Amino acid sequence: MRDIGIPIVQVSAHAGTGLDALIAVLSGHRTMLAGQSGVGKSSLLNALAGEAVRATGALSTASGEGRHTTVSSAILQVPWGELADSPGVRDYAPPVVPLQDVQSGFIEIAALARGCRFQDCLHSREPQCAVQAAVAAGKIDARRYESYRRLLNLTRQLERSEAGAADAPWSPPRLGLV
Repeated sequence: MRDIGIPIVQVSAHAGTGLDALIAVLSGHRTMLAGQSGVGKSSLLNALAGEAVRATGALSTASGEGRHTTVSSAILQVPWGELADSPGVRDYAPPVVPLQDVQSGFIEIAALARGCRFQDCLHSREPQCAVQAAVAAGKIDARRYESYRRLLNLTRQLERSEAGAADAPWSPPRLGLV
């Protein structure tokens, strides 16, 4: 992600590492912690606040994963800014947008799209695709490209569902976007 200009700060609420670096990035801003249920948002908020201000739960003994604990949103005032904690997201279904617009959420893909042979290239099977070539050459992270493809496929499913093509109720698949 650093390769595409997105700053990354590695932190551990458990070990207390990286917190000062993250505080430096967040200082002076209102920041919302968002993500899947049980990933440690409240634990991180507590570590950044320097005290236990939000309830956290123990890891599941069955799965070893975190559990859904936070049930309401809260904004915490800290000396360097504001932190908002929110309940976890269980499923994610983006709004239906034109397929061509999906790439706008992936700046490295959108930047290379101008080099594709076809103006409406979706970077999946089209010939002379600059994005596919960049993935093959290691210039675009394969995991990011796979996340793009999953979001593109989810958008197709949502389009079909919205158009009434599906008879059964649709439930969104879980996405692991990077």
